[in-house]
Amino acid sequence: KRSIRDPSIFGTKTEKIEKPGPIVCAAWHPSSSDQIAFGMSDGVVQVFILPSSKPIVLRHQQQRDITSLAWQPNSLKSLSVGSSSGVFVWEVISQKGSNMPSRTTLHNTSHPVTSLSYTPDGRQCLVTTTSSLMVLDCVAGDGPVWIRSVSNPGFVLMSPEYCFSLLAEGQRFHILRGITEGKDSYTRLQSPVKCAAWSPTASHLFFSMSGSSLVLTVEIFNPREVYSKIASETEIMIDLNKTLLHN
Repeated sequence: KRSIRDPSIFGTKTEKIEKPGPIVCAAWHPSSSDQIAFGMSDGVVQVFILPSSKPIVLRHQQQRDITSLAWQPNSLKSLSVGSSSGVFVWEVISQKGSNMPSRTTLHNTSHPVTSLSYTPDGRQCLVTTTSSLMVLDCVAGDGPVWIRSVSNPGFVLMSPEYCFSLLAEGQRFHILRGITEGKDSYTRLQSPVKCAAWSPTASHLFFSMSGSSLVLTVEIFNPREVYSKIASETEIMIDLNKTLLHN
C-alpha cells in the first residue's frame, strides 16, 4: 500500500483533456445521484458532479489499463479504480466551491485487477485479479485481508443487501454466502458468464453468458436468513432474440 499526496500528479476539474481515450467503464454513486465517474482507456478517470459539465480529472502515472470503477457506499468521496497496477482509492473532496481530489492510495495486487465490488455497508471491497479473489479492508485501510486463488476469474459482484456475492470463474460461477463462507457452484455452463445483476432485495441473480441471448436466473430463498437456501438449478428467464423477433 502506498499513499500518494503529491499535488503535481493531480488534475483539477478545469483541466483540459487532450483527446481523451474511449470509455471503458463507468460508475454512478449508489447514494448520490449527482456523482458519476468514467474510466478511460488512457488511464484517466473523469468524475462529474452534476449539473456541472467540467470533470474532476484523476490521473496517476501508474494508473494504467483501467478495468473497473466502484464508489464506496456510505461515503460521498471515496472512489476505487481497478487497473493493471492494482487498486487506486481516490478521495474526492469539494473545497471552496472547486472540487479537487486530495489524495490517492495504491493497493498493489501483483496481478492486474479485473473487477471491484463493495459490500453493502462499504466496509470491505472485493477484488478479482487475473489470478485471485481478495478482500480489502476499507476501515483499517490495510492491504488484502483474505485471498484465494482462482483459476480463471471473470468478475465479482456483491448483492445490494444481505451480503451474497457472485464470482464468475471461466465456464462456471459461484454464489458465495458472505465473503469467506461456503459457496454454491454452477458448473454446467456452455460459455463464461459475461454480465450479471442482482435484484434489489438479493432474491434473484440474473446473468447472461458470452455469445448468448438468454437471460438466466438463480433464486435465493429468504435471503435475509442466515441459512437461506439457494436454488440448485438455473432457469431461463427470457430469450432476447425471440423478444426482438416478436416486436
